[in-house]
Amino acid sequence: MEIINLNTNNEAPEVGKLNVFQKIAGVVVSPSETMKAIAAKPTVIVPIIMFLLMPLALYILRYDLYEEFMRNITQMSLENSSANMTPEQIAAAVDMSVKIGIFSTPLSMMLNWLIGTAILFGIMKIFKGEGNFKQYLSVTGYAYVIMVVYYLLCIPVSYMTGTLMLNSSLALIVPHMKESLLYGILRGLDFFSLWYFLVIGIGAAAVSKVSKAKVYTVVGIIFIVSIAMAINTLKFM
Repeated sequence: MEIINLNTNNEAPEVGKLNVFQKIAGVVVSPSETMKAIAAKPTVIVPIIMFLLMPLALYILRYDLYEEFMRNITQMSLENSSANMTPEQIAAAVDMSVKIGIFSTPLSMMLNWLIGTAILFGIMKIFKGEGNFKQYLSVTGYAYVIMVVYYLLCIPVSYMTGTLMLNSSLALIVPHMKESLLYGILRGLDFFSLWYFLVIGIGAAAVSKVSKAKVYTVVGIIFIVSIAMAINTLKFM
């Protein structure tokens, strides 16, 4: 069986020689060359499957922890809103969010993938970058392999620690400040998230042919915005 020839030359792996498993492995061990091959023959089926299965598998296997997580963030959201709700109404809303969330989360993640990729695609076109939308979808979708690795690690770790998510962020240095804005920001500076966005940058550079400095700057800004939008949720993860 043919395998990816890692870092032996400057050419991308032959597209026809890469099967799904080689692409997935290549994103982890040789993202630069693998992304060139993915961009040359873009597909979105595997990314869609990954978005649908992860983190759904984690949530189902650790449903008790997922339920507690959803109750916490929904309770906080409702209490901070301007809606005048009775405790009974809040409790009913929390119960409903738990039931809906487990199936809506994968769809929400796919929607974020599409919107995020569209934004990246539009900006790269402003910089006169090459590539079509499907190529950008393929490389950003395959970058999600990094987050699949994260969720797979979360499963055994959750059984050992009793927490739903693996915390590999800078927030570990300030565990006593969990309710603070600083904690939310540091929680977003997670090893896997940084790795994930780095791979997105590698893929976008491979497709667009725009300078890496510009691509990484754009991806970095998108990363920062994503942290800002998710600060409240991150505090509970």
